[in-house]
Amino acid sequence: MLFAMFASYPTNAQISPGKLSNPHAFLDGLSQCLKCHTLGAGTSKTKCLDCHKELDVRLKKQKGYHHTVVNVQGKSCESCHSEHAGRNFQLVHWPNGMQRFDHRLAGYILKGKHKALKCRQCHQPKFIVADLKKLQPKINLKKTFLGLGTACLSCHFDEHRRQLSRSCTRCHTENAWKPAVKFDHNRTRFRLTGKHRRVACGKCHPKVRDRRTRVKAKRFFVKYRGLAFQSCENCHRDAHDGQFGKNCKKCHQTSGWKRIRTGNFNHDLTRFPLRGKHTEVACIQCHKSGDMTRPLAFQRCDMCHRDEHEGQFAHRRDGGRCESCHTVQGFLPALFSRQDHSQTRFALTGAHLATPCVACHKMRRGFKGRQIRNFTFASTECHACHEDIHRGQFSKLKPVKACRECHFTTEWTELKFDHNRDSRFKLEGAHRQVACSDCHKRVRFKKWVFVLYRPINPGCKTCHGSKQMLLN
Repeated sequence: MLFAMFASYPTNAQISPGKLSNPHAFLDGLSQCLKCHTLGAGTSKTKCLDCHKELDVRLKKQKGYHHTVVNVQGKSCESCHSEHAGRNFQLVHWPNGMQRFDHRLAGYILKGKHKALKCRQCHQPKFIVADLKKLQPKINLKKTFLGLGTACLSCHFDEHRRQLSRSCTRCHTENAWKPAVKFDHNRTRFRLTGKHRRVACGKCHPKVRDRRTRVKAKRFFVKYRGLAFQSCENCHRDAHDGQFGKNCKKCHQTSGWKRIRTGNFNHDLTRFPLRGKHTEVACIQCHKSGDMTRPLAFQRCDMCHRDEHEGQFAHRRDGGRCESCHTVQGFLPALFSRQDHSQTRFALTGAHLATPCVACHKMRRGFKGRQIRNFTFASTECHACHEDIHRGQFSKLKPVKACRECHFTTEWTELKFDHNRDSRFKLEGAHRQVACSDCHKRVRFKKWVFVLYRPINPGCKTCHGSKQMLLN
């Protein structure tokens, strides 16, 4: 009957085009053809999956490379696995070579250190988690690429011995096992604060022996669970030998053993309540003798603190008390504002309002040889800070004129000078149209070059004669 069915087809369809590959060698012979082929329709995906149940399961779950190729891209089995090419023909076809396989098609993207691994470093029988033999008894586990899990511990040894979550990526990345960049100790039951942040992990988390493993390299592991931390005494020695109870946190804080919690000690009941930066100062810095009951002088800041200004403000009504400009929150920024500057001998106006304080108040050497910032000036005249670009024409020649008589503080080039009012040469007639530089020329005197304004002979010959009567 089988012969009669094949007799109805052309001769070239009745004869096998070649021997099957070694894995399918048991299907050789005319009597086996219909196990893979359908009469009049060629090979059948359904018949392939009847035998390859391990792939049928993956396709139905819509997972893995075969799901992408068959279900999504619509390719047939024989487009990648051609047959009848002989016993030694390799059924698995790698278009670009095995190592260049695009692993994204398998549903698992290779990242970090996984990118550099060779295929068979992962695809080994010892890492297979699926029961492939149950689905396909004839499967060769050394050659298959199926059955691996996606969980880290399906391939990697559990370095933490089930102490922590089996989801390794909560703390680690695929770039490197160490450091655990995603780990945050503050998400544990023991938040790290103060000096605990600088303690080496091994100080609290010791290495212990794993008596269940015989692998020499894996005999020890770091203990993360089961550590006592409910009391400071679990790690620290009680320096008070139990005199003040076991609740160390009542007075101490993790920022430093000698930093006392002001709220619990209630320093506020003393004559010197701690505020601002004073709350961060170790007790022994003020109570140097160690006797906390011995009275300390605290009426003025300079009883404890050095006068950074070396008495520059001692002439004020308050004697230069620090709290006039500073607070216990910090020495800087100072409370002294630009508005306060108007109460000094030099009110800020014009461009001076936009000038940084340090541009005028520069550093200088103090009485004790150290650098201090200068706040007192012998003179508030312009020439005390600014260069005299007129080279003494108005400051040394009589009548002496101050800068402010001609200039505003808003801008140097903005003048309130009036030639008819402020000079002895009134501009009349055609003189009104003459440019200033036609009469006031640049001259050289010693090492300076400047515009000459005075003295200039007001006689006509000075400008209209054969020679100009200017400085040599």
